[in-house]
Amino acid sequence: MRSRVHPATSSITSTGADWCSSRITAIAGSLWDKRPWRYNLVQGGDYRGKSPRLLELRSDATSLYAKSVPLHWATGAELPECVMEQWVTLEGSLVHARFQMTYGGTTTHSAHHQEIPAIFVDASLATLVTYTGTAPWTSGALTRRTPGADNEYIKITENWVAYVDAKEFGVGAYVPIATDVTCYRFLGGSGSDCSYVAPITTFALKPGLKFTYDAYFAIGSLEQLREQFLDIRKTLNPK
Repeated sequence: MRSRVHPATSSITSTGADWCSSRITAIAGSLWDKRPWRYNLVQGGDYRGKSPRLLELRSDATSLYAKSVPLHWATGAELPECVMEQWVTLEGSLVHARFQMTYGGTTTHSAHHQEIPAIFVDASLATLVTYTGTAPWTSGALTRRTPGADNEYIKITENWVAYVDAKEFGVGAYVPIATDVTCYRFLGGSGSDCSYVAPITTFALKPGLKFTYDAYFAIGSLEQLREQFLDIRKTLNPK
């Protein structure tokens, strides 16, 4: 599933990748810019910036709920067989987001990677950091890399990933069900430079499917991010 952080969509970032606003559930076929493109549910708008139809929106001082009928990212067509929902809550210094997709269509699509969610941050956050070892949550050494322009795939055995600057301060995401991410960096100018990463899972879109997941976002130093995500893990998996 794919997103960028805007108040009524499923994303967490500030800049870049204007063609990729909230692309969700990339499965089956269509065309984009005269090129083949899969069935691609979009909560936040198609690649031209067209917005989906909002069914419900409510908020208070610390939370927001949005429900919408997604668009096809490549064509902009409304996909009434689907409904997308999200609940966003401020929990201290963390943002807790729950995303849900309900598919009421009759077509069964083949299995593909799903972005849960896609995250675009400013290109100044150039270093991707996570733990890739075999002893998670034991304070093991972290892995750092600067992704290139092509999609790369990485294991995240602590279920979190972060983009940081030269002082190792940045944005992190913890998705308990994710064990892999895909990532790249776009440096094409024109205000679209960005660093991208998406925790991923794989499933097929089938009639009656309802898919729900939780994601937690934080800003801070690497030490602070890892500590906060460990605290969440302990809360979710008490001994």
